[in-house]
Amino acid sequence: KKSVTDLVTQNELNSIDQIIANNSDIKSVQGIQYLPNVTKLFLNGNKLTDIKPLANLKNLGWLFLDENKIKDLSSIKDLKKLKSLSLEHNGISDINGLVHLPQLESLYLGNNKLTDITILSRLTKLDTLSLEDNEISDIVPLSGLTKLQNLYLSKNHISDLRALAGLKNLDVLELFSQECLNKSINHQTTLVVPNTVKNIDGSLVTP
Repeated sequence: KKSVTDLVTQNELNSIDQIIANNSDIKSVQGIQYLPNVTKLFLNGNKLTDIKPLANLKNLGWLFLDENKIKDLSSIKDLKKLKSLSLEHNGISDINGLVHLPQLESLYLGNNKLTDITILSRLTKLDTLSLEDNEISDIVPLSGLTKLQNLYLSKNHISDLRALAGLKNLDVLELFSQECLNKSINHQTTLVVPNTVKNIDGSLVTP
């Protein structure tokens, strides 16, 4: 177009298949629903809270929404071609909406407020999963994700690793900086803290 005021046809909109608009101070994605053939969308580092217009992007395969303010994931439940999803640094506490995306192969949820990851047991095609810097203690839901090759669990509250014993395809496993939470105790002169961190075979990790 010769000018930003020139009309854009739907055919021209249909030709757009990738959008990269990271760190652009974007507050709304209204209008993006008219770009039905977008397959890759990168909107990291913006100010998004409502992503309802994304529901119409049925061809979307890669969606990156890190560092926004997104809490409601219901808008993406029908994106059946989505293979890679990143929602890090959003303050998310509920990921139940992801149960509708069993085709996901890579999922990045680091730096959120997750405690319950039960629904991840349904995402059996995952080969890469990032859950670092959350509030997770129970990783049993990951025990059946046998296609996992890369798993990032650092900075959580995990003390028992036995659920990972069957993940034979793991190439990368990060588990550093686990904060094991104990109930508060009354003051006493001698304090003994039992070692409760276990290996994948159930044996205690040597301090």
